[in-house]
Amino acid sequence: MRRSLPIALLVLLAATASAQSPPSEARIKADAREHVAPGATDVTIRGDGERQLNRGVYQYARAITIHVDHPEIEGVRVERYGDIIYDSHGSRYTYTDFRPSSWRYFGLPDPTREEVLAAIEMSPADAFPHGTLDLPLGAELREGEETYWHSLESVSVPVRLTYTQYATGNVAPGELADFATETVVRLRREEYGAPWTSIDMDGVQSTTEEIGRRPGEEGIPTLKDKVRYLEAQAVAAALPQVEAPPFASDAEMGAWIYEQFRSTTDRAMLEASIRAVLPADAFVEGFEGVLPIGKQMWIDELVNTLTRGDATFAELSCPAPALDSEYYRRNGQRLRYPTILTARGSGAAVLMVEAQQESGGYRNGQPVLGRWVVRDINAWTRASDDDIAWLRSFDDTSSICAPAGQAASEQARETSGEAQSGARDAVEGAVREGRRRLGRIFGRGD
Repeated sequence: MRRSLPIALLVLLAATASAQSPPSEARIKADAREHVAPGATDVTIRGDGERQLNRGVYQYARAITIHVDHPEIEGVRVERYGDIIYDSHGSRYTYTDFRPSSWRYFGLPDPTREEVLAAIEMSPADAFPHGTLDLPLGAELREGEETYWHSLESVSVPVRLTYTQYATGNVAPGELADFATETVVRLRREEYGAPWTSIDMDGVQSTTEEIGRRPGEEGIPTLKDKVRYLEAQAVAAALPQVEAPPFASDAEMGAWIYEQFRSTTDRAMLEASIRAVLPADAFVEGFEGVLPIGKQMWIDELVNTLTRGDATFAELSCPAPALDSEYYRRNGQRLRYPTILTARGSGAAVLMVEAQQESGGYRNGQPVLGRWVVRDINAWTRASDDDIAWLRSFDDTSSICAPAGQAASEQARETSGEAQSGARDAVEGAVREGRRRLGRIFGRGD
């Protein structure tokens, strides 16, 4: 006997199936026009959609493309890409949101070849890959490839770039490698119809091939290095003009640096004074006034030390530089200027200068030494809040500074006393050991 399902059960199954069915495509298009883009000319459904759990609520997401005409520019249409979202409430789906992902504009006039190449030439460091050297470059549009307009002010253009980098691997020093890449650059402007003002790599996956190798030389700057050098050159040109006099000795140069550091807390003046005593080879060749980034960071940190804190080097140092002659005797061309506040018995500031003489070429076939310059400068400041308050209570701080020779010797004793004591103990121990061994040889004692 054939049995049939109860009518009530059939109704329940049908209702359940209906409750689990996502919104139809017709409904999605209608909701997009009603809630997202009332003026849409078309809505395209993409993909199959999926259920998601978002903060405890089940949702249904469906990818769609909304086509609209631009409201102000005739002939231009916009495609908006994103997901339309529905919340699931039992047997009902309710429109909740539209999550846009991107836009694309159609009907805009593409930039000309001349405009694209001019934008690349204006800022090659932003258009070419990282590590590209400042050598001849090549750029051309890829014929037959579409542009991608992100907005009225931004468009991506397919291009073919040729450039040079240093070869890698087991290669000769300075060996060059030439490359060609098919990639995309992105142009930007301030407003619709305005000139293009910037360019960068779009981030689209590129196809790159090495097209040759050739001998080269080391030290060629990259495009990005050149940009930094030109910016640094402009900054250096704006610094005050400080010219160091010809020094008869390293000590004379050290005293001049000491006085420069005491005479001002202006950062630009301090940096200019440091630059004035640097050797010529400290600067980047071909870029006047430009220092390698490590050397510039050293100057910045030194200037910070001279000017930072509750009291500056100028406040904590004494008018007369106190050269530590014992330190100089032991270390040669390393000048140390400690400052001692006699009534406090503690060091407040220390300046150390490592000097050298540049090569002055030759005279009668013999090498001649040139001007005195610095290899290194270090400065330290140390003072408690009470020291600073006490120091600032004087109208003339020279009265509380030890005489130059005394300051140097006191500071030397303060910093080297422990080491000298250790050395003395070591010598006395060696003498006792020698006497003990002699006693053994002659049969006297252990």
